[in-house]
Amino acid sequence: MTDVSFQGLSHVDVPVTDLARAKRLYGEVLGFPLRKEGTGWADLDAGTAAIRLVETRKPEQTVAIRVQAASVEEGLATLAKSGARLLYTAMKTPANELVGSVRDPDGNTIYVWRPLTEDEYETVPELPKELTWTPEAEAFLKSLL
Repeated sequence: MTDVSFQGLSHVDVPVTDLARAKRLYGEVLGFPLRKEGTGWADLDAGTAAIRLVETRKPEQTVAIRVQAASVEEGLATLAKSGARLLYTAMKTPANELVGSVRDPDGNTIYVWRPLTEDEYETVPELPKELTWTPEAEAFLKSLL
């Protein structure tokens, strides 16, 4: 174990071949404002961290990010109209989420998701079980009724 104190996620590098195009998709369409930029890169504010768009001739690896949206369907449609390729439409997951996915022009994956409301669950969630009744407590309750 070291004495190093990590302080959270700084940024995620997203390799892109066309920085201007990526700034439009990630900045204007997804709504991540520009924090700062330099030659061949731009940092976009994604709330708790930054997305660093890094221009490269040929990305060696791709990344996947998840963005939350009030309407997954509308988010996917907007991204598709802006040059992303739809991978799969919105679907419910066992984790009680609605998730869909697109791929940006450089091969990076953007998952658009939101948590399901209880009304949208496929099954009735199990109620929490913090305490159990003892036979004595059950008998006492019946005596009171």
